[in-house]
Amino acid sequence: MKFFFSILILILSSVFVSVNSISGQTAADITEISLKNDGGFGFDRQIEIKFFSDGSAGYFGGQNSFGLKGRYQGRIEKSEFAKLADVIVKQGFFSFKDRYEKAVNDAPTVTTSVVYKGGQKTVANLANSGGENLSTIEKAVQALGAAVKWKKSDSQESEISAAEQIESLLVFRGFDFEDVRKRFDFADLQIEKNVGYEKLEKLTAVSDKDAEIQTFFFRGKKQVLIYLTAEMLEKRKLTPNDFYKKFGKQYVELRSRAGKTHKQIVYPAQGIAFSTDGESLDFLEIFAPITKAKYLQTIYKDVPALVK
Repeated sequence: MKFFFSILILILSSVFVSVNSISGQTAADITEISLKNDGGFGFDRQIEIKFFSDGSAGYFGGQNSFGLKGRYQGRIEKSEFAKLADVIVKQGFFSFKDRYEKAVNDAPTVTTSVVYKGGQKTVANLANSGGENLSTIEKAVQALGAAVKWKKSDSQESEISAAEQIESLLVFRGFDFEDVRKRFDFADLQIEKNVGYEKLEKLTAVSDKDAEIQTFFFRGKKQVLIYLTAEMLEKRKLTPNDFYKKFGKQYVELRSRAGKTHKQIVYPAQGIAFSTDGESLDFLEIFAPITKAKYLQTIYKDVPALVK
């Protein structure tokens, strides 16, 4: 596996010049790399590969994916993760747009997500329209995935960690209106126009009747926020501690509309906010990473101090 992947990296490095990303991120800052291919419309052909800087790796293949089906675990060398992270930086991943697309039908979307110290960047590539550099990154992730000796998980349920649950939710952040329409059966969606959420106004709300994801809010075709209820979060067995463990102690604490003893925890740079009573979750907001000032200005509606 080392030889196979080293050759791939050598080839890539000889073609592309090493440059610093415009955001200043380095390979050493990267802690997690994932790639998800939705397989095109329907048939559950999706695959997802994840690599972590500690050497752990995960794989999921849909029921009709070409290759491994189900959930698998594996290991890579930390040096291999470092090489893959280096490819990501050299190809300018942090300067890419969040989404690339062109007008085609039944084409897969490949979503690459990179977690780094202080944030996360996700790039969705519909129908391979993101260009050669993005394609190079996707191929490098897939090549390392092909070289891993995967071991099937004993239990699908036990394999799905809280961190993976959160990541699975964040994937939907890159979906526009058409993506949601394709991902869910349109007949099962409830669509309401000219609605508001906190300070956000004149939105279109799209809700999933089966509550896989609670509500998407759009302005035009562009997604601005995803909202999940306490019931949906409880179904996924997520707790406040799961978010603290994943995103750390650097957060903004605000008053919550859920009640006087509740607080709203915001991670602006990660695009996450949730309300809690300290033990359970009241609701969750997912949005594009922004600053604290922008969140307060555009989303959060101040709650009176004496709310009951």
